[in-house]
Amino acid sequence: MRSLDPPRARLTADVAGGYFGYIRPWNVDRFETAVASIGVTLPSGVGVWAGAGFAQAHLRYAAQDFWQANPVAGMTYGARKTYVGASASWLFTSAEEIQHTKVLAAYADYAEVWFGGGLGLSSSIYPDLLVLVAHPRLHIASGKNVRATVGAKLTLLRGEPDTAQNGTEFLPSGTAALSWVLGSRLTLSGGGFAGPQAYTVSDGGLWVWASSDRFAGGYFVGGAVVIGKKASYTLGASFSHRFGQSQAGLAHDFQILGGTITGSAAF
Repeated sequence: MRSLDPPRARLTADVAGGYFGYIRPWNVDRFETAVASIGVTLPSGVGVWAGAGFAQAHLRYAAQDFWQANPVAGMTYGARKTYVGASASWLFTSAEEIQHTKVLAAYADYAEVWFGGGLGLSSSIYPDLLVLVAHPRLHIASGKNVRATVGAKLTLLRGEPDTAQNGTEFLPSGTAALSWVLGSRLTLSGGGFAGPQAYTVSDGGLWVWASSDRFAGGYFVGGAVVIGKKASYTLGASFSHRFGQSQAGLAHDFQILGGTITGSAAF
C-alpha cells in the first residue's frame, strides 16, 4: 500500500504594479506603485511573510519628485474557519517630515459556508500624528461562488495639524464589496466606499497613503484568473476611481483614476 504524502509547507509570492493619474491636480500630477512579497505557511497553519511597497509621485511645483518605500514583515495563522495575522512596516521617504513613520497592522477573519466576519486594525505613527483605524466587516455568501461584504472604516486622527478640533478628528465611512467566482478559475470583483477617509493602510501595510489628502468616496472593479495545476498562478487586473475633497487642509475637489496589474504564485 502506498503511504500518504506528508503535509508540506506552502510557498507564496506576490507582485503588483500600478499607474494613477489625477483629474484637477494640485501639486501631484501622477504616481506609480510597486509591491512585492513572499511568504511560507507551515503544515501547522503558521505562516511568515515579508515584502516591500514602493511609490513615486511626480510633482508639478517641486524640483524633485516624491518617493516612499516601506519594508514589511508579518505573521499569520490559518485554521479551518479562522485566519489571523499581524505585521509591522517602516516608512522611508524623500519627505523629512514623515521619515521613519511606523505602521502596525492586525487582522482577523472568521468564515462559515454562508456567513462570516472580520476586523482589521492599523496604527500609523507619524512624527507629529497618530492614525488609528478600525475596519469591522460582515459578509454573506451564496455557496462558494458569490460573496457580499459590508463594513465600516473608522479613522481617528490625533495631532493632525490640518484639523480644527484641537488636533483630533474622527472620520467614519462605509465600505462594500462583491466577488463572483465563475467556474473554477475566474473571479470578478467590485466595491467601494462612501464617507471621509485619509492616511489609509492596506494589504497588511504594503500600501500606506502617507499624505493628508481627504477622500469622500470611490469604487473599484477587477478580475483574476487562475492558471496551472500543481503550482497555482494567478493573474489579475483592477481599475479604481477615487473622489477627493481636500489637500493640505484646503478644500479642493480632485479625482484619481488608475489601474493595477497583479500576479501571484503558490507552490
